[in-house]
Amino acid sequence: MAKMGMEMVATTDAIAGREVRRCHGIVCGQSFVGENVVADVLNAIGETLGGNKILTKNKLSDARDDAIAALMDEADKLGANAIVGVRLDHEAVRGTMLLVTATGTAVELS
Repeated sequence: MAKMGMEMVATTDAIAGREVRRCHGIVCGQSFVGENVVADVLNAIGETLGGNKILTKNKLSDARDDAIAALMDEADKLGANAIVGVRLDHEAVRGTMLLVTATGTAVELS
């Protein structure tokens, strides 16, 4: 998942011991999860055992990873070597799909 020039992706606004040399701006990556994920999530909430919970966790994890990979692609295109202030948002779309959005600030660290 990591790009050649990408050194760090962090939820914090600063990286200890590193200075931001240049701010490239806000970057965003998105990923949609298939038709039944919202129903799977609701079903998994009420379950304590079974495959649905694991399947849902894997789908959500994959969607998060895809959104972060897209975020890194955007930052890489701008010449950044790090992304700070990363936030993840999950939103149901039309009740049958889940949109995962990753946003952050593309920067060049010293």
